[in-house]
Parts: sequence; structure tokens; C-alpha cells
Amino acid sequence: MLRAEPSKGSIPANQKRAWMKTDYLEDVLKAGFSSRVFEN
Repeated sequence: MLRAEPSKGSIPANQKRAWMKTDYLEDVLKAGFSSRVFEN
């Protein structure tokens, strides 16, 4: 019964995944930027 409408469940999951990815990339960029600043 849950597989009858896979799109309803997959859309929020994909959005959440996208948010997590952007947050992760932001942290990585911030860390890389700060480390570069400290290196110089």
C-alpha cells in the first residue's frame, strides 16, 4: 500500500537530501576557506 504512491514519499526525501547536501557543501567550503586564510 505504501508503494502505491511512491512520488509522494520520494519528493520530500529528495528535498531533505538536497538540503543536507547544500548544508554539507557549505560547511566544506567554509572549512576550506578558513583553512586557506589561516595558512596564509
